[in-house]
Amino acid sequence: MRLVSAHIKSIDPDISVVDIFDRGFDDVELFELETALGHDFIIRCKASRNSNEMYIDEKGIERCLKLKNQRFWKGDEVMYDRISFKKKTYKNVKGVFEWNTVEINGNIYSVLRVTFYQSNGKKDIQ
Repeated sequence: MRLVSAHIKSIDPDISVVDIFDRGFDDVELFELETALGHDFIIRCKASRNSNEMYIDEKGIERCLKLKNQRFWKGDEVMYDRISFKKKTYKNVKGVFEWNTVEINGNIYSVLRVTFYQSNGKKDIQ
């Protein structure tokens, strides 16, 4: 990856590189490599990814709150007449876009959570 990045930047030093990875690449070492290379990146995180928020569990042990359970403070809703997922079409869908930051190993990353709701309120669109 470093060689490819160096070659791209040798062609145009001002170019912005954006790498996109699926959840199989949810790895702190990759986050740090991308940051060191000066790349922007998008990675679909695993549901079990820890946030920087802590809580005390029922046994009195301090634990990291999972991103899926973290409160997101900024957001927006968008209505869609029609959306297709996995060859199925849904009508009158509400998309809820929430964003926040998470600190991992001293680095701050932006996190976006997207949830789609059917017109009947169910959020099982995937």
